[in-house]
Amino acid sequence: MNYGKLTATISSIAIMIANDITDEDELTLLSLMFTQLGDTLATISQQRSMSNILNNNSDSKEE
Repeated sequence: MNYGKLTATISSIAIMIANDITDEDELTLLSLMFTQLGDTLATISQQRSMSNILNNNSDSKEE
């Protein structure tokens, strides 16, 4: 999926969710939960990348 379609899809989902949730506090909480989810996934992904780099470096030193 290209970035334009991905952005449009995510925006459409956000609009559908916002239309169904009329309470502002609930919508804010949901937004913060998705932000935390995204941040945590990004942290896990970065840790995996760093671990792979370290493992590859140690493997090449052993050869």
